[in-house]
Amino acid sequence: MHFYAVYYLCVKAGFDSEEAERIATSSQYVDDALESEQMGLTDGHSKYGFDPVCTQHMSLRSLGEVVSDKVYFPFHFMPAADLRHPNKKTITIPFDKNQAVRRVLDRALHSKNTYRIGIALHAMADSYSHENFSGEWSTINAIGRVRCIFRRRIMPKSPVVSFIWILSQSIKTKTRMVLCPFLPEIGHLKAYDIPDYPFAIWKYRDENGKVVIRNNPELYTACMMKLFGCLKQIRGSKKVEDQEERDIESTINKSTDISASLQKRVRFWRRLLRHEGYKTKYNPIQWKRAAFKENALALKEMKPMSKRVYRVRGTIEDFLKSDYYRFHDAAKNHRIEVLKAIQKAIPRASISLKETIGKNLFFNPAQPFSS
Repeated sequence: MHFYAVYYLCVKAGFDSEEAERIATSSQYVDDALESEQMGLTDGHSKYGFDPVCTQHMSLRSLGEVVSDKVYFPFHFMPAADLRHPNKKTITIPFDKNQAVRRVLDRALHSKNTYRIGIALHAMADSYSHENFSGEWSTINAIGRVRCIFRRRIMPKSPVVSFIWILSQSIKTKTRMVLCPFLPEIGHLKAYDIPDYPFAIWKYRDENGKVVIRNNPELYTACMMKLFGCLKQIRGSKKVEDQEERDIESTINKSTDISASLQKRVRFWRRLLRHEGYKTKYNPIQWKRAAFKENALALKEMKPMSKRVYRVRGTIEDFLKSDYYRFHDAAKNHRIEVLKAIQKAIPRASISLKETIGKNLFFNPAQPFSS
C-alpha cells in the first residue's frame, strides 16, 4: 500500500513520475529505516559521523517508552492526544479526525518537500489501519479472540494449491490463538499483521470485552480516496473529472479483492502501472545503494558495528544531497512536529522532542560516534 498505491495516486493527482517515485519511496521506506545508531562515514579522505532517524523498530527495545515516543507515535500510531479523554490520549484515530496532528500533516503536505509528503502519507494511512490501537504498551491493546470472519479472495485454480492455502491459513489461525495471550500489549501485535491486510474483514474483543468488527477493504478504500483528495489539493494544477475519480476508486476496490501473498498484490499494482505507462519497482536498499559503496548484504543488514565505517559514493557533499540523507532529514523534522503537537497531552514526549531537536544527523570526526 505504502509504495505502489501511493505512486498510483500521485501520478493520478498530477505529480510527474520522478516526484511520485520519491514520495512513494519515502512512504514505504518509513517501514524499512531500521538504522537506529550512529555510524561512521568516509569519502576516502576524511571520516565523519552520521546519526540516522529510525522510523521503524523491531527489537525488545520497542517495548519501552523511548521507541514509542520517537518511532511509533510519529510514524505509525499517531495519538489522539485528547485531554478530554486522558485514559485514551495515546489511542490512534484516523488522521482526518485527529485535531492534535492534523495541522502537522497539512504543513508537511504543503511543504513541497517530497520526502516529508511521503512520510506524512505513511502516517496518515497507518492512522486508518491502526485505529483504536496505541503505540505504547497499554491495556488498550489487550485484545483477544482475533478472527478473520471473511476474506475477499481469489482462490487458486489448482485444487492442490487451494488445499495447501487453506491448510496454511488454518495453521496460522491456530498459532495465533495459542500465542495471543502471551504477546506484549503494544501496537497491534496481538492482532499480528491482520490490521494491515487490505483484503481482510476481521473481528476481535477489545480490553472491555466488546466485539469490534473491522472491514479493512472499506477502510482501505476510504483512506486511499482521502489521501488522493489531499494530493489533488496540494498539486492543484490538474483537474480530475468525476468519472476518472470513480475509476480510481474502482481500481482501489479491485486491489482489495486480492487475498494472496504480498508478491501477488505487488504484481497487480505493477501490471496496472505498466498499463498506465509507468514502470517502477520498490527496492528497500535503492537509496542506500545510491549513497554508499557497499555490497547489497552490508546495506540490507546495516547494523551498528564498532569498527565499520561506511564508504559513501562521491564526496561527503554528494552524500548530503542524496535521497537517503534527505529522507532522514525529513523524518527528523516530521518527528519534531508530531512531538510538539502531542507533548501537552503526553508530557513525557517533551524529553524525546528535546533530544530530537538536539540531534545532529551529520557531524565531524572531532565529535566521537558509537556504532
